[in-house]
Amino acid sequence: MVQIAETPKSLAQQGETFRLMGKYDQAINYFQRALELKSTYAWAHAHLGASYRDLGNFNEALAALGKAIELDPNYAWAHANLGLLNIKKQQYPQAEECFQQALAIDNNYAWAYAHLGQACYLQNTPNKLEEAQNHLSTAIVCNSEYAYAYALRSAVFSSMKKYENAVFDILTAIQKDNTIYSQDTAKRVLNELLVTRNAQAQG
Repeated sequence: MVQIAETPKSLAQQGETFRLMGKYDQAINYFQRALELKSTYAWAHAHLGASYRDLGNFNEALAALGKAIELDPNYAWAHANLGLLNIKKQQYPQAEECFQQALAIDNNYAWAYAHLGQACYLQNTPNKLEEAQNHLSTAIVCNSEYAYAYALRSAVFSSMKKYENAVFDILTAIQKDNTIYSQDTAKRVLNELLVTRNAQAQG
């Protein structure tokens, strides 16, 4: 039986498979093995950082994502995932900076626009809600099938009391991806929006 030699790329790809399956401990093991063979592998550092983040190991995540950016300052994915780490740490202005850096590198990066919108939305001030709406709208221009962006923009519109828009966006999100909400959640959220919209229209 021929044994295929392990390379940094093959190990990192196996790690990414585990990461996408939510098996973060196994993912970390493979990324670390890849980095033992090639310590300057920015991609492996970045995806190692994302794995640590999703495990809740924020210090390790910060170190790994920071190393990826040090090795490749133009690595938009690493900047954006550092932004998501800052969202999880509730450091929203820092998250905005990271997403803006990612977008300076790739101005068609729908995921970064959407999560920049999330960082603004979570600050929940009138100005930030307006910014969130704009960023999410740009994400949708970049990717018209992006159900998450529609769903989050629906929440933004609801916070802005633009209930007609919120209803439209939640229906669009479900149409684009009928798994984005559980069935019960979708019914509850949509019903709440419809009731509020109708009350607003009558008032």
